[in-house]
Amino acid sequence: MTSGTDKLIDIHVVDEITVVEFVQAKLYDISTIDELECAFKVLVEQLPTTRLLVDFHRVDFMVTRVINLLLILMRHAREANGDVYLCGMNENIRRVFVLMRLTQIFVIYDDQAAALAELKR
Repeated sequence: MTSGTDKLIDIHVVDEITVVEFVQAKLYDISTIDELECAFKVLVEQLPTTRLLVDFHRVDFMVTRVINLLLILMRHAREANGDVYLCGMNENIRRVFVLMRLTQIFVIYDDQAAALAELKR
C-alpha cells in the first residue's frame, strides 16, 4: 500500500506492522506539514494494522510540529490497542527526542531492520 501523497510518505505492511517511511529529507514548510497531517489522518482512518513503525532514515531536518503529528498518531494507535515505534533517526533528530524526553514515550530503534526484528518477537 502506498499513500495518496506519495511525495511525503510511503506505507507498506511487514508482518502485521505498518511501516511509514518519510520520503522527503526536509520536513519544515507549512504546506508540507499540512499535507503530512492529511496523510496521517488518512492513515489513521484506514489503519491496516495497529502497530506502526515510522522510519526517519531519509529525514535530515524537521520542525517540531512533526513531533505533534507523531503524538496524535500514537494516541490513535494506542486507542486501537496498538503503538507507534520510531527508527532511522540521524544524530540531530534523535538528540531532539532525547532532550524533549520523548524517549520516555516512544521506543526508538537504530534502523528499520532492527525494529522489525524486535517487533516480530
